[in-house]
Amino acid sequence: MSRIHPYQNGFFIDNHFSFKNKILELVKQKLIITMSGIALLFSFQFLNATVEPASTLKPVLNENRLATPHPLTLRTMEEFLSLTPKKYKELTGKRMTLTQKVSLKLIQLKMKRQLRIHEAINSFDNIDFRDPVDKWMWFWIFAWGIGLVILFLPGVWVLSSLFFLVGLICLIVWLVKKFS
Repeated sequence: MSRIHPYQNGFFIDNHFSFKNKILELVKQKLIITMSGIALLFSFQFLNATVEPASTLKPVLNENRLATPHPLTLRTMEEFLSLTPKKYKELTGKRMTLTQKVSLKLIQLKMKRQLRIHEAINSFDNIDFRDPVDKWMWFWIFAWGIGLVILFLPGVWVLSSLFFLVGLICLIVWLVKKFS
């Protein structure tokens, strides 16, 4: 009997398992490169957020400063957001230049966007698990959400159906408590 040589025409004949291992190695390498890139990106992002320590800052005192504050310093957020160049002229007696007008509108737009984002984040503060009725609604939502996420994982559909069942029971309990 002749012996089978592992090389054929100068190329190594791989079996199925070594091919899978090569693919897994490539995926691992790409994942490591991607994660390193993300970490590097975040490290560069935080370089811009450096602040000098308070001990190195020296206050600048201006002797010519008036005793009365600037008319815009004591305004509320709503008043600032509704400020127009015409109202600014009424308050200060000075006209705004074109660049100041554009800057004012840009700042107002940015502040309004930040207020909307802040309100959206704070809307999750209303979740109260101590409320005897609404906690069942949140259990139902979270159970079905976890069930949906697990549903897309291969081979664990039984666990997903268990979360859907728990969510259904929480939904029934919530409906009974809410409307009884």
